[in-house]
Amino acid sequence: MKQLSIKRIGLFVAALGIALAVPGFAVPASVSAAVADDDDRHPHFLSHKKADEAWPVMADGNSPLLTLLKTDEDTLRNELKNGKTLAQIAQERGVDKQKVIDLLVTQQNARLDEAVKAGKLTEDQAKRWREGLQERTRQIVDGQVKWHKHHRGSRYLEDAAQVLGMTPKALVEELKKGKSVVQVGKEKGIAEAKIVDQLLAKEKTRIEKRINRVWGQQSEKKDD
Repeated sequence: MKQLSIKRIGLFVAALGIALAVPGFAVPASVSAAVADDDDRHPHFLSHKKADEAWPVMADGNSPLLTLLKTDEDTLRNELKNGKTLAQIAQERGVDKQKVIDLLVTQQNARLDEAVKAGKLTEDQAKRWREGLQERTRQIVDGQVKWHKHHRGSRYLEDAAQVLGMTPKALVEELKKGKSVVQVGKEKGIAEAKIVDQLLAKEKTRIEKRINRVWGQQSEKKDD
């Protein structure tokens, strides 16, 4: 269990570095969930309502995706919010689902390449993020991923906002402008190291509570 937790802490740190440094790259809820839950093995992102704002699917409007799907930004956002999957939207427009997957994977890889080139990420961080990227993207396009509302996904956003001394809504507005969490912090006079330390401290507390939990304790109390 300890070895598994250490591995997942490493995953969280790698993903945190990406989310802090790369504009438009949101940390998946599963990064926090994987640390907390042994059963949550597949990355899933923010709540369905916020997914198109947080995940790079709609970063900067994503004109290449709109062109591929033969639609406009408002229409795509509304269809996603109404419960349609990208696979369904593509099928309705006669577009091969694999082309959507390939485009999104290419875009995410490009973001990682840019981040490494700019010195915002290490090669190791980028490599770890790329692991399983194709499959994770397919799951999201197919709608196989659960959208968690006001749970672990939003927790990262809430933590970052708290560290920056602002509301989650205000932080989202800044991120939608193409800024990274680090950039927002610098504008507020908060050093990157301080942001990272405080976010890791919050996650460390959660991890410690999780690994020290006595499973079945609640059910035992009910039986007493």
